Amino acid sequence: MLRHLRRRQQIAGFWSALILSAAILAMLDGLQAVVRGSAYQLDLIPGEREEISGPCPSALPKPSDLVVRIEPEGAPIRFLFDDFYASYWTGTGMWRGAIAAEEVADRQRCTVHVSFRNAPVKALEFIVLLWEDAAARQAAALSWVRRYSGLNPFLAALGLGLVGLACGLVNFTLSRRTQAALRALGLNEIFRVKRGLKAGEDTTLWCLPFQEAPRPGEIFAVTDATGRHLGEARARIQGRAALELRLIGDQPVMPGCMVRRMGDTSAAQ
Repeated sequence: MLRHLRRRQQIAGFWSALILSAAILAMLDGLQAVVRGSAYQLDLIPGEREEISGPCPSALPKPSDLVVRIEPEGAPIRFLFDDFYASYWTGTGMWRGAIAAEEVADRQRCTVHVSFRNAPVKALEFIVLLWEDAAARQAAALSWVRRYSGLNPFLAALGLGLVGLACGLVNFTLSRRTQAALRALGLNEIFRVKRGLKAGEDTTLWCLPFQEAPRPGEIFAVTDATGRHLGEARARIQGRAALELRLIGDQPVMPGCMVRRMGDTSAAQ
């Protein structure tokens, strides 16, 4: 059962790391597409409309004060005014509208200038790229995720991140069950090994603490993950986070091996 739990834990941890890495790559892909593009660039296909907004310099604005100029003349797009409103963040006046695309036979580039009559504020400029269909727009996307899957890279990153976190939660749950199984067997896992740099220096082991702290000098059995006896170690001191032991001999011990109490022995004193 313990080997089965550890195997499932390793699989869950592997998929969690892999999926979270993919989520980070998708997010970076979306960010590079934003940097290479523009916040004022709209990619539309026939029949679509995109909401836009901008600041309003007038205290008492009227729809007739809004001046919209579309280049080139006769471009297959329309500006649709919606309303004036107060900004949620600053409370200043804003206008809101939409740009709607009409039928187009081939890719076109248009510019929409939005300004206010008799206002010194520079006109807002929106660049509109019109595509003949969704496939042509997707093929030219700056984001690799959007180009090859049609998905929004940030939504893809969010979805992958949630799946990766779910796998991480499974890994954490299996880890708790593994530790409970180890405690039931009287075992604790070694998570760090420090070998002596010079001949004759001791090898130090660290494992998770036992519920009942051992006496300094108490002897522990060292086994591998399958339970095979590797040697013995002598307890040094147990802190709140770990038990430190000194390996007796020079056995090949590595993180992932186990330690087990050998019972009360007078030789351990």
